[in-house]
Amino acid sequence: MQLSVPEQSDDCGRWVVSDGSRDLLHATVDQLPDASLALLDIEQQPGLTAVVAADAATLLLNRAIALGQERQLRFLRFLNWHSVSPLPETVLNETGFDAATHIHQWACSAKVRAQRPTGTATIRRLRLNPAAGKSAATAMIVHAALSVADYQQLIKLVNACLRDSGDLTSLPTADPNCLVRTWQSLDGTVDLLLAESGGQDVGIAVVSSGGPGETSTLEYLAIVPEHRRRGHAAQLLAQVCEHLSRSASVLPSDEQTGQAGRNPSLVTYCDEQNHAAAALYQKNSFVCVQRATLWIRRI
Repeated sequence: MQLSVPEQSDDCGRWVVSDGSRDLLHATVDQLPDASLALLDIEQQPGLTAVVAADAATLLLNRAIALGQERQLRFLRFLNWHSVSPLPETVLNETGFDAATHIHQWACSAKVRAQRPTGTATIRRLRLNPAAGKSAATAMIVHAALSVADYQQLIKLVNACLRDSGDLTSLPTADPNCLVRTWQSLDGTVDLLLAESGGQDVGIAVVSSGGPGETSTLEYLAIVPEHRRRGHAAQLLAQVCEHLSRSASVLPSDEQTGQAGRNPSLVTYCDEQNHAAAALYQKNSFVCVQRATLWIRRI
């Protein structure tokens, strides 16, 4: 069994474990911008026995741990999806990982409109990663680089939302500076939807879009504690769904292309103990499609 590194950079490593004749496991390690955490993604190739998969996974996990020590990381984070050949818990435990919590993935078709929101906040939209040379395109989207003051306000808002959040999906990255830098590093378009009430920002939604026909991700949705239960989260979610529905409307129809199911969808993740978030997604036609265990390795 051998480990090969076809591509490596300062920020990530991509590895393949093979037996000399076929690939057994693929893995990617992405280091987050705060330089204290790495995200580990392992893909098992089809047709493996449990013993071979466990041996290959142990090799990858130990390499990831060594990488973390080389880069002075504090944590490795790994999502073990239950629906796609999960790694044995014994392998994760023996390599120092602890099960922190369970994560649910929710998905919604862009054709589905969110429930009519009852919130009274004003929603404005900013583009975090603007395309070079573009000016304002629509009334709701601002194609402009955010200033230092804008980022300071954004971090202040995220910090306020993190108080008493009850959601462990971002652990151990529950640091507003890290979260904002992570959003900055995402590929593609990242839209910020800010809910404003009484002259102050009270909520935020962060949406990354891969382009027409591709799945978009609701990276973050939160309201500051003192403004919750006023319908603001539903308002933000409705704006996200409306934006995606408009994007879907400009795609060629399935009948024209002969391809079924091309409409983009929206996915998001939340901790299974975050019952308020789960209720919001269920009310707005989201379906829980996958479940994962979040494993943390302190280095």
